[in-house]
Amino acid sequence: MGYGLNHDQVELMKGPTLSSSLPVVFDNSEKIDGIVMRCPECDRTVPDVLVRGRVQRPTAHVAVVDAGCYCEHCDTFGMQTLRFYDDGRAMFFNGKAWKEFDADPPSFWDRAKRYFAPRHNI
Repeated sequence: MGYGLNHDQVELMKGPTLSSSLPVVFDNSEKIDGIVMRCPECDRTVPDVLVRGRVQRPTAHVAVVDAGCYCEHCDTFGMQTLRFYDDGRAMFFNGKAWKEFDADPPSFWDRAKRYFAPRHNI
């Protein structure tokens, strides 16, 4: 175990793929279809088969995802804990505090349309 993983992280990586626990569907029909993990070293997308995890539902309005991935390119493990809410909010734990992030970022096309849209100074 020369990767600096603790016992809980090793057990997580021995478990099932994260995709086998998805989708997560909330009572209001909000849904988490998939989670894309990126290597903490090279920022490449890690294939689903190399992403392990578990989903916990502490309340009907929240899903907590513990996810781990292995990047074959860098020989590196990455771990992340995420919270998803039925109102569309998403948070990650940075080791000290929970931080909000955009779980459904706008596409390149949407960003380009916004960038080139006429700006009105009224």
